[in-house]
Amino acid sequence: MGEVLSALNRIDDALKCYDKVIVLEKDSSDAWENKGTLLRIKIQQILTKVGIILLPATRNKVIKLFYDAEIAYNKAIEIDPGDGVSHFKRAALLIERSRIDNQNKEFLINRGLVDLKRAVAISSDYKKKAMSDSSFELIFGNQKFRNIVA
Repeated sequence: MGEVLSALNRIDDALKCYDKVIVLEKDSSDAWENKGTLLRIKIQQILTKVGIILLPATRNKVIKLFYDAEIAYNKAIEIDPGDGVSHFKRAALLIERSRIDNQNKEFLINRGLVDLKRAVAISSDYKKKAMSDSSFELIFGNQKFRNIVA
């Protein structure tokens, strides 16, 4: 049901659906990963509307969504550490967050690179995905990134 609601761009309803699944199936890494992805979509919708320069209230809301998405991916990885998708998506999330969180930019990029490296260790397919994913554009020139995707 969450996937259908998401496809209809009813992100808040889809999030509620995944929250219900998580209550019933706490160990569903897919539900946690899907929740993280929906929160990323919500972040992108906000940033598309208002741009990268955020007023304090909007910035706080977006940062909270980033934290919530990270928590969802953390939980998915805790349940299934071998899930490359969650590592890859958390890497993308952290790199995306570094665009608006200048105070923690380098820290976030480095954490994102650690997750990307884990995803690539699980499946080398993530090298190509990282090179074509706009979330990683910010670090295409980063030597650590280039070493991971080489």
